[in-house]
Amino acid sequence: MRLFDIPAHLPFLDCLADGVLRAIPGEAPERLSRVTILLPTRRSARALRVAFLRAAEGRALLLPRMRALAGLSTEDADELALPALLDLPPSVEPLRRQAVLAGFVQRLPRERGGPTSPEQAWSLAGALATLFDEIALEERDLDLLADSPPEALNEHWLERLAALVPDTHAAHWQITLAFLRGVMAQWQHWLETEGLLDIGMRRAQALRVQTLAWQQEPPGDPVIAAGIGVGGTIPAAEALLRVIARDLPQGAVVLHGVDQDSAEQVWDAIADSPTHPYCGQQRLLRALGAVREDVRRWPGCEQAAPGVPADRPALLGMALRPAAGLPAWQARRPDRWRAAMQGITQLTAPDAQAEAVAIALTLREALEDPRAHVALVTPDRDLARRVTAELARHGVTADDSAGETLGQTPAGAFLRLLAEAVASEFAPVPLLALLKHPLCAGGWPRGRWVGAVRLLERVALRGARPAPGLDGLRA
Repeated sequence: MRLFDIPAHLPFLDCLADGVLRAIPGEAPERLSRVTILLPTRRSARALRVAFLRAAEGRALLLPRMRALAGLSTEDADELALPALLDLPPSVEPLRRQAVLAGFVQRLPRERGGPTSPEQAWSLAGALATLFDEIALEERDLDLLADSPPEALNEHWLERLAALVPDTHAAHWQITLAFLRGVMAQWQHWLETEGLLDIGMRRAQALRVQTLAWQQEPPGDPVIAAGIGVGGTIPAAEALLRVIARDLPQGAVVLHGVDQDSAEQVWDAIADSPTHPYCGQQRLLRALGAVREDVRRWPGCEQAAPGVPADRPALLGMALRPAAGLPAWQARRPDRWRAAMQGITQLTAPDAQAEAVAIALTLREALEDPRAHVALVTPDRDLARRVTAELARHGVTADDSAGETLGQTPAGAFLRLLAEAVASEFAPVPLLALLKHPLCAGGWPRGRWVGAVRLLERVALRGARPAPGLDGLRA
């Protein structure tokens, strides 16, 4: 079994690119073009392209085929080009699915779990779509997905959902099941009529078709699955990774940060600790029928991380240990951990804004060194937006790798203000917020428009409130 590991404290994509270049030596620029690399997201695929350019040091290259594997969810994934996939019906578009489900949901009476407004119906349809995807993706019997008709699959899943909560303890659960049974039946009938597959179902079936194709005709060119499994992997993706690691002559699965230092009982306990960062990979190794001794170091990462104390990874591993590893903290070893603590600072901020200001100042100070690269790693999107805004005050434009939601863009904010103004029947405050937006100018020069808005505010919107609507403003 060809399983490899890049330690968590090393730059994953740089090490991956360096290892691929070592594994496929030569000076011909097209030597990499036959390699296929499967990654968890499209964003990581784009970043890997840049890592290859850094590792090539200016040499011309034809880069490998890089795909985002649908191993974690239905979002942000690509499908490999296989003739067998043409036999599968296409998947429904996400927005079309949500709109159709919203129509089904609105027909349900309120006492049966139906929505009270169109907005609630739209939100409930989105939650239902996510549930349907998760049910399809988490199905472990892959033959069941391929061979069972949709009606039998729905009934099978509903039976399993019904067994989650005993009847005597949750009467409302029966209402929920009746709600799901009705919507699932209508949804499957609509899909059959339109000749489409649900998104999660097609992703799972596509992975199954990919697995069978590579089992029957293993590709002779290298196939590398890298960085998949950190947060968990769906069963169909586990089967594909097993084929890559075992059956492909030049296949390899590269994991990120397999814990090689923890004691055996700690390592076994990680699989039962869902919040531990290695839990997903521990379960993936079990699904692959492997142990951590089967995992070798990736050839492109022998070097140590620059500027990282040698014991820092071990210290972080100790801090994140599950309950089975807590006795290790009963033995105090300050001398060992003193070097690992160098450069670590704790700041207790009174509120979120003070925290963002402090982080922005720290990043700005680090950038005094023109060679410095700094990063903020946080799961808190609100904090990230606050820090980005504070950095802009210092003349620093932050590259937010999570992207920007449509509602936060200038165009999205303008559309939100427009909708709010219409919904409020052009009340003074929402109207002025809309008219003063930079994208609002009515085809006039910006200076003339701003002057007209100020005049409107002084003459018509101060004092007695106008009657609702545009007629009230005209009066």
